[in-house]
Amino acid sequence: MLSRVASAPFALLVVSLNIVAATDGCSLLQTAAAPLRALSKRDGEYWHASGHVASSLLGADETGVQEELVGGGSQAFATTEDGKSKLTAAEAPKRGALPNADWKITVDDTPSGHRQEIDGFGATWTDATLAVFDELPPNLQEEVLQDIFGKEGIRLGLMRHSIGQSDLTPSWVGQWSYDENGGRPDLELAHADLTDNGRRMTSWLSRMLKVKPDVMLLGSLWSPPQWMKQQDTNTLRQEYEDQWVDYMVKYVSLFKAEGITVAAMTLQNEPLSGSDPAWTTYINQSDAAALTKKLQPALRTAGHDTEIWAYDHNTDQPGYPEYILQNAENDVAAIAWHCYSSWPYVTGFRVLADFHKMYPDKKQYMTECWTHVASEAVRVVYITSQSGQWLQDNNGEVVLSGNKGTWEKWLLVDAGDGMVFATSHRGQLLQESSSKVRFSDKKEAWEKWRLTDAGDGKFFIASHSGKFLQENNGSVSLSDNKHAWEEWSIEDDNYASSMFDLPEFVVGPLENYASGALAWTLGGSKHFDVSSPGGCTLCSGIIQVDRTTKTYEKTLDFYTLGQFSKFVSKGARYLTGTGSYYWPDGTGVQTTSFRNTDGSRVAVIVNKLNKSLKIEMSFRSGDIWHAEIPGRSVTTWIILGPSEIGTTV
Repeated sequence: MLSRVASAPFALLVVSLNIVAATDGCSLLQTAAAPLRALSKRDGEYWHASGHVASSLLGADETGVQEELVGGGSQAFATTEDGKSKLTAAEAPKRGALPNADWKITVDDTPSGHRQEIDGFGATWTDATLAVFDELPPNLQEEVLQDIFGKEGIRLGLMRHSIGQSDLTPSWVGQWSYDENGGRPDLELAHADLTDNGRRMTSWLSRMLKVKPDVMLLGSLWSPPQWMKQQDTNTLRQEYEDQWVDYMVKYVSLFKAEGITVAAMTLQNEPLSGSDPAWTTYINQSDAAALTKKLQPALRTAGHDTEIWAYDHNTDQPGYPEYILQNAENDVAAIAWHCYSSWPYVTGFRVLADFHKMYPDKKQYMTECWTHVASEAVRVVYITSQSGQWLQDNNGEVVLSGNKGTWEKWLLVDAGDGMVFATSHRGQLLQESSSKVRFSDKKEAWEKWRLTDAGDGKFFIASHSGKFLQENNGSVSLSDNKHAWEEWSIEDDNYASSMFDLPEFVVGPLENYASGALAWTLGGSKHFDVSSPGGCTLCSGIIQVDRTTKTYEKTLDFYTLGQFSKFVSKGARYLTGTGSYYWPDGTGVQTTSFRNTDGSRVAVIVNKLNKSLKIEMSFRSGDIWHAEIPGRSVTTWIILGPSEIGTTV
């Protein structure tokens, strides 16, 4: 994951800023000639003179929003960074132009502005999700399903699930697949079975489909049975390729027997990552293409319509999916991408637009991007030494690094008595052991640390015995002193907890022809204790469960995802338009618009400015609407189709 763009100071902006659709439908930042009302940056905020008006409106019905809108013709709902609004009714757009608008947006809702079809939005069912949901009482289990999939909920419609173990399989679940067979080869897959873990997955998926029967399900494999793999290279053994194909077909058949249709699958989650044999497998592009050409015919022979989506990894290696399409194009229905090399999200997904030019008939999806919820008890931080080096977990060794990336992130969790547990990105806890610093998978006294103020915004980090973490000639040790080399800076990773990360990792792919976007895990633990050893300790779900009180909370990510999923129906069309712009400091306005199958139009407006804005939105079909949106918010406008309000397309 990449760090944010640094803030840049600037004085006065008096501009009309648009995104102009290029001939291929891509968005280009451009400054227009006609100025809007002045927005000046004063005391670190953008200021303008306008107030906020709220109105109370009903939510739209899942079967369509037209009948809900007749009368007023529009609705609006907003989620704000301060949490005061959470998919809450906001000022509904009014018909007509607004001469003193702060921001102008245009949307082409005519056929010329229609782009890719939208299949939906969602997250991933992981073993961690099942574990925390299982701990809820029955009434809250039903309630959480309604919140996620129900008509009064956010109506997620594109879901992913882990095939077997993943990096979010709790340690008490352990290593598993549908045919582990004690590590012994099972050439005929005679022992293949859902297992208790798999039946737990199909049970929850069945309950999901009872609430929302049309959910589209994607399955992703993290690791096949261990006996199929070459352990020293963490790769699939060539002599077991046919068994691997049979295993994937068997998985689809086992799910079908439980009444669950797997609409699509990816051969391997993050195939270029092979760090842990328990939940990763390295597959090069040549092998991936060969396996794809074997698997798709096998699925058809078995009577399955399951699609294959290629790749399922980051945008920085586009040559991988391109190779697969060059060698197995007829067997691939779509490309799956992850977000982890795509920051900033508003520009980092342009490779998808490049792919669309080359393969316009292939759909694309953003299938994974992590979320993390910050709290007083849990912080994601960077820990920096006196010389400016970052504390790092380097494959189990506590070292200092000159980089500031994923492996330099730490999770500080309240351990009581003013102390904390310090957990690395691999899920290991910093421990004092015989006056040395090492890693542990326990949460006991020797894993507790105390942060004390050292002045100038720095801290001493004291172990359980009272020794201090020290930078010692480029290494990390413990010391009895409290001097400069024992001082550490602790910087919160704001990227990990920003409300705007989720809407931006949805908007970025959609602007570049994606047909859907998914967050990482659906459910997580408030105490961040449900990952695999070495897995994503820092990851939270859009639903967070308190395993002590047996309750759950809907995070801001839940609500910002709902700003899309609740109102954009399956089969909607992305609409081109203008009027989006971000300044170098990351503030600005981003608008993404859609036309639903019932004719209603939806615009999701991300306002990263600190003040509310008066927005004017013009549709090419002829109507103009305006309303005020809150500062630091995600706001969704739902507006009747032009035929319902007296205009024609």
